[in-house]
Amino acid sequence: MNHSKCIQDFNRALSIDPNLFEAFLARACIYGIQERYAKAVLNCNKAVSINLKSVRGFLYRGALKFYLKIYKQAAEDLTQAIELDQACTLGFYNR
Repeated sequence: MNHSKCIQDFNRALSIDPNLFEAFLARACIYGIQERYAKAVLNCNKAVSINLKSVRGFLYRGALKFYLKIYKQAAEDLTQAIELDQACTLGFYNR
């Protein structure tokens, strides 16, 4: 997978519709794969602001904050994911 091409595709999609939740979350995943965690968190922030009930957004942002060693905020995001979905085993496991 060509990550730089993926980023360009997501950028193009967001220029057409700046409220595409999935595009922000997918771009965050690519940045996470590239170990650009701060950029990934920024994209998760935007995704979560678009969809405040996104369990995936909170889970991924929590994991990214863990990699950035922001443990308290990571736990808060994982707790938020658990509050949104009581059966979120990934939230419990990662917290």
